[in-house]
Amino acid sequence: MTAYARVAAAVAATCVAGIPAAAWSQTAPGGSLVDIAEAADFNALERAAARANQATYNQLVGVCGNGIGAGCSEGDLIVFQNTRELVETANELLGSGSTRFSLGLDAEGLGFALRWTAAEEMAGQGSATTRFAASQLSALATRLSVLRWGVSGLRTVQNSGDERDIRLAGVARALGAGAGADVPDDFNRWGSFIDASYGYGSKDPTDLEDAFDFDGEEVTVGIDYRFTPAIVAGAIFGYSAKEIDFDSSLSIVDGGIESDGVSGLVYGLWEGANLYASVSAGYQVLTHDTTRRITYPSQNPSVGAVDSTARSKADSGTVMATANAGYSWRMGAFSIDPTVDVVYSDTTIDSFTETSIDNISGSGTDPFNLRIGKQSIESLDVAPSIKFQYVFTPSFGVIIPYVVGRYHFELSDDARTISARYADALGQLFGSATDFAVSTDVPDDEYYTVAGGFTVVLPHGLNGFVQYLEVFDFDAYTDSVITAGFRFEF
Repeated sequence: MTAYARVAAAVAATCVAGIPAAAWSQTAPGGSLVDIAEAADFNALERAAARANQATYNQLVGVCGNGIGAGCSEGDLIVFQNTRELVETANELLGSGSTRFSLGLDAEGLGFALRWTAAEEMAGQGSATTRFAASQLSALATRLSVLRWGVSGLRTVQNSGDERDIRLAGVARALGAGAGADVPDDFNRWGSFIDASYGYGSKDPTDLEDAFDFDGEEVTVGIDYRFTPAIVAGAIFGYSAKEIDFDSSLSIVDGGIESDGVSGLVYGLWEGANLYASVSAGYQVLTHDTTRRITYPSQNPSVGAVDSTARSKADSGTVMATANAGYSWRMGAFSIDPTVDVVYSDTTIDSFTETSIDNISGSGTDPFNLRIGKQSIESLDVAPSIKFQYVFTPSFGVIIPYVVGRYHFELSDDARTISARYADALGQLFGSATDFAVSTDVPDDEYYTVAGGFTVVLPHGLNGFVQYLEVFDFDAYTDSVITAGFRFEF
């Protein structure tokens, strides 16, 4: 049965029950858009858009029903006219009320039009923000691992013939010694490093969020100081540029988000003979440039089709903190490291207002500007992991291949609500009923990652690493990251 047929059946059932179709819109709160959203089995996003558009129309009809004047500004009027078209389209489908400004769409077409007016695209800003935070914390975890396994101060590699003099603290630990192994007193205490990564992936569509592809690059630089063979402290600074492209072939959406920003973290590492632990804290800031397309047809010669583009810029800030503890079992050059990581982040995306342009007339006077409210995203991730690695000592240095699997438990798994309101009629709109209260998907509370790579330690304090990471069992997402970096000690 088509969506239009379902509406017709619902109207017929109402009439049989003794309630005239003309009176139906009075039996449910809100109005005809709310009625049609329920009768046509619209999805959650379309129902939220129906409620917001109907409530906006209800508040503006008494002020702007007769045009500009008596408190109705030009902005108020264009928002009223836009919502009136949607309301009267519902009226026509229900067979009640005024239909002069109906778009002439069927129920499915009206549902699509309502989805175009919503602001579910803004959920992508949260995705970009949390992924930068996760990438920076992943870079930190890799850096701490490198520090623990021989890519840090204390070290020289002098291999010659059969007589191998490997004075490499990390390798000594791998072969059974502790952090306080025989290490010269004049070891290099300072180290600097630079990493670069490229990540890419996609998101499948859901009822509440859109499909998109994403990719991005990050560069991380840092410096650290080894106070003793067992204690290191340092700082890293990162830059990220990410891009989200909404997939219009899978969702009723068009546009994208470009995000870029910086982060800073300070950290400390302690390592005993087998036990080790680390902590970190930091902050990141991002700017999100969002483009949102709004386009739907009209079958009414008296009412024009809609084709607008809304643009906006928003800033976000994220507080990050981590704690980590693990243990190393060593069997010669082979080691197994079980570890537990706890990662907390608290993100705030500031409120902002869009600026839209009518692509048909070229006018900047357009009803689709939305005022987006402040967003908050909190995460508490607990991730046990296990790492396997082996130390090779060829004549030119040290090679340490590894593989690590990490299972993530998200303990702060509530969906958030993105609130928006037509910006050009803010003076006339009051109460939460006129908000596009768009819920996001519930965050995935369990998923896992697998990473593999190797580090290479060369003479004179130069070393590097390469790593590939992939995310598995993450609902609706595919995500992969390639990272490489080098380090120099002095």
